[in-house]
Amino acid sequence: MLMVAKKKITHADVLRANFTEWSAADEGRVFDIAILMGGLLHLTDDHSLESVAENTHESLREEGAFVTFF
Repeated sequence: MLMVAKKKITHADVLRANFTEWSAADEGRVFDIAILMGGLLHLTDDHSLESVAENTHESLREEGAFVTFF
């Protein structure tokens, strides 16, 4: 799906990231929106959930949005 998105989306970067380990802010980047589809179901410990919350928050602009659904 990422390959398809990269071909179709030319006005933005398409990235695959593990937010338990990575924050866009570490690279001086921020996003308007972060979307997580069903991923919270796979976070089985409090540390992973906290890491995702912290890294996603750091990676969003001040008025950015985090969207998740199952």
